[in-house]
Amino acid sequence: MSAGSGRERGVALFIMLVFMVVLGLLGSGSLQGALLAEKLTRRQLDRLLALQAAEATLHDAELDLEGRRLDGSFCVAGDTGCRPAGERPIAGAAGLSYFNALCGSAQSRGQCLRREDAYFATPVWRDASLLELAARYGQYTATPPYPEVVRQPRYLIEGFRKAPGYVFRITVEAYGIHPSTRVMLQSLYLISEAS
Repeated sequence: MSAGSGRERGVALFIMLVFMVVLGLLGSGSLQGALLAEKLTRRQLDRLLALQAAEATLHDAELDLEGRRLDGSFCVAGDTGCRPAGERPIAGAAGLSYFNALCGSAQSRGQCLRREDAYFATPVWRDASLLELAARYGQYTATPPYPEVVRQPRYLIEGFRKAPGYVFRITVEAYGIHPSTRVMLQSLYLISEAS
């Protein structure tokens, strides 16, 4: 064996070690990329779950305004899981007076009356204490709890008198599986006086 072949083996060993380090770094980078992609996908799925919960809660609030249950049947006096008839805003011309008396109090049960000139003013839902007074998903429609969320969605209904009827701004707050995933949606709901 000559001295040159020993050196060649040493260089080959060094090249193989460098090659293995480069492969290890590439593999580590690929693994980190895959883990990041999985984390982003989980967050997106959680956000979609919160968005679905918020949309379902908007529908639940509309059913509450109409005095209906999830199956479409009307709530009648004494039904469990329904808002008492005297607290429903579309019970007639005096329907919004209930909102007026209870705006911002613990008895508001997710309903609040706004003056007509306050339609574009700072919204009530920005006040965290009022969000604590919001109605929970299914509370007044006998709808079962929303599955898989960390906290049940809730809604606040603001009533406005606008001729020829009433406009209701529904604000919903919903969460996903993680408490950091929060979605807020708003919807306007018009009820004419002919309804």
